Amino acid sequence: MKIAHFLNDNKFVDKHIKKYIECDFENDFFYLNNENNYSGSHKDKVVYLPPESEAYNSIINRIETYDIVILYYLNSDKFRLIEAIKDSKVKIIWSFYGAEIYGLPEFRQHTLSEKTQKALKRISYKINFAKLRMLIGRYLNKFKKKKTKIHWLQRSCQRIDYFLWYNEFEYELLNKHMGQILPTFMEAPLNNALDKVEPEPNKENSLLIGNSASYYNNHLDALDILSTNRYKGKVSLPFSYLKNDNYVALIEKYAVRSGLAFKIIDEFMTYAEYITFINRHKAAVYPSYRQMGLGNIFIGIRCGLKIYLSDKNPTLKWLREKGMKIYSMEQDLSNDLIKNNLALEPAHIALNNKIYTSMVSAEQDKLLFNQFRNIIK
Repeated sequence: MKIAHFLNDNKFVDKHIKKYIECDFENDFFYLNNENNYSGSHKDKVVYLPPESEAYNSIINRIETYDIVILYYLNSDKFRLIEAIKDSKVKIIWSFYGAEIYGLPEFRQHTLSEKTQKALKRISYKINFAKLRMLIGRYLNKFKKKKTKIHWLQRSCQRIDYFLWYNEFEYELLNKHMGQILPTFMEAPLNNALDKVEPEPNKENSLLIGNSASYYNNHLDALDILSTNRYKGKVSLPFSYLKNDNYVALIEKYAVRSGLAFKIIDEFMTYAEYITFINRHKAAVYPSYRQMGLGNIFIGIRCGLKIYLSDKNPTLKWLREKGMKIYSMEQDLSNDLIKNNLALEPAHIALNNKIYTSMVSAEQDKLLFNQFRNIIK
């Protein structure tokens, strides 16, 4: 079996190569990007492929020498690649990142809570201006006969064979919103074992909210629950990533008014420092309605934090289905604040870690590779 991998995000190339580097089939890794900015540790294995170049056209012409093509994150270059190979018999797998769909104007409003939308003045006097702008833009594009990203996404999905992702519940939700056009689901294994991370036994009386400064974290929903229940512990807001000055100022203003002992963390940390930082907290609340910062959630699990997710986030249902002890922000957080029950029981810390270890085992990679073999029979 022979697989062509088309990547374009420098940050994640090595992670993907690591998964396939020791498997028993042939892999070619192509860095499909206008700029050759790959700076990882596998430069001997990565072939730089400028779009529309002679080398690119050569790969297109011999695409059927591959059994499978894996596209990591769908962007305009990948859309053109799909168009170029649509008549081939090669199996195409879309390795989903999230932003391809969550970044669509048609989808954004599903992931912002009412509090967040009002705070951003996207909803005022019961008029959803963001949705109104989206509808106006859609009709203008239709009038101008301009092909939008969702057009190319819908067209590409007709040719893509499989949608590679971790969480089937999230896939079902996305597919529903996309009109049931997504390719067949294929379960992806997790990558980061975090096997050297141990829970800090002497945690501070502190709570972490969200994973970044993005307003899709819906920070206000969690802050409101803490304020209503007069939480007296420390509150950490990690804002060093996706920083939006206006939104940060808005959150800071609310937190000051609420009387919470909050701290905005906006300085850069190394990965090891960030794990140590998370490990100091008793609990973490992720109010987002979509999967965001899944790696942060898993660090929290490894560190023994009590994790609260929104009922509207399909990650909650997925992790509970796996058997983990994960809690609902809407149903459990207020009661736990009243009872001062923010620390996860040792037995549940051990349970969550055991389940996570099974999710990142080499056996999960083998299951994926067997799926590959089955689809080309």
